[in-house]
Amino acid sequence: MAQTIGPDQPTPAASAEAQMVDVDGHSLYLSCAGTGSPAVVYVHGLTQGDDHVPHRATEPIRELLADDFRVCLYDRRNSGDSDTVDAVQTPADMLHDMESVLSKGGVEPPYILMAASFGGLVAYDFLNHHPDQVSGLVLLDAIIPDELSLDQYLPPEATFQYFSEDDKCCTTERVSGFDLINGPQQYIGNEPDVPMIFLGAALDPRVDYDWGDTRIRRPLPRASATFRGPLHAGRTQVGGCGPLHGTGGSRSDRPSRAGRRRHGLHPLTATI
Repeated sequence: MAQTIGPDQPTPAASAEAQMVDVDGHSLYLSCAGTGSPAVVYVHGLTQGDDHVPHRATEPIRELLADDFRVCLYDRRNSGDSDTVDAVQTPADMLHDMESVLSKGGVEPPYILMAASFGGLVAYDFLNHHPDQVSGLVLLDAIIPDELSLDQYLPPEATFQYFSEDDKCCTTERVSGFDLINGPQQYIGNEPDVPMIFLGAALDPRVDYDWGDTRIRRPLPRASATFRGPLHAGRTQVGGCGPLHGTGGSRSDRPSRAGRRRHGLHPLTATI
């Protein structure tokens, strides 16, 4: 069941219709603007703090696209305007919520999944479970499954597994980043054949975060290229830019950044 709660702030393209979609007893916020198919579905990064509202951080992107596409934003459980569920969230929960909010919210496939940071893992999982529903991927500073192999270059306190229990008990979304990246390992090299654009901010992880061996600078782009290859035999461009996904969207409208998360590790790459 979906309950319409009225339009969001109007965009130049159209007013975004917002609704609360019931998913097995908890409600998820969903809003869409524009028309057309395939629909662009934005999958936000990991929420940091109760004042961060993911869909608000993404509204400027929707304004740019809604003249040409139907663009849908949703907040995962425990995030933004969606309900809080007092339990550990699993990757399977994230997949089920995404499937349900789209189907019950009336967003018909096919989809172009636009995903940022940890949202890349959620989108990747959806792609491998529903390859017939996804016509393309746009990844913004996205975490890729191959990155788990790079933990060998990092000190123990900077690895995915180190934070796993803390992630489940004490973070906003209550989901283990290690579980999110470990589960999809089975799909590496066997991904569906879909086109993909991959963009990442040109930040140096050693300078910005002081993580581990400087050798990570070489294997990280190589891991990105390994991931991109089976998805789309495109052309890669390298350059520099700032962070590509939401640092805003907080309830107080102040930018926020998650220091210990792996945002911005990638050099700017675009497969086109």
